[in-house]
Amino acid sequence: ELWLEVVAALVDVLKVVVLKPATLVDPKSASVIDARLRARSSTLVVWGEWPRVEARLSAERVGWSGVGRGRGRLDRRELRVAVTRGSQRSARDLVLP
Repeated sequence: ELWLEVVAALVDVLKVVVLKPATLVDPKSASVIDARLRARSSTLVVWGEWPRVEARLSAERVGWSGVGRGRGRLDRRELRVAVTRGSQRSARDLVLP
């Protein structure tokens, strides 16, 4: 599994690594990466499923505005971002230009 070696190498040199696994990650592979992250004080952001996550982010109620009658430019995005840690959940509304 070459991807595991690549992620481990990236963790060695970067503080934040973003990953979208092509397949489900087994707990043993996740443990290898988790140990490397702790040793390097790095953070892993995963788009998709990951065993034993500390927090899960999700975008809810996403909407765009700015287009009128099929013409114009998108100029604003509104969304609610939710964070789940264990059984605790919190959410915030955001407006992005």
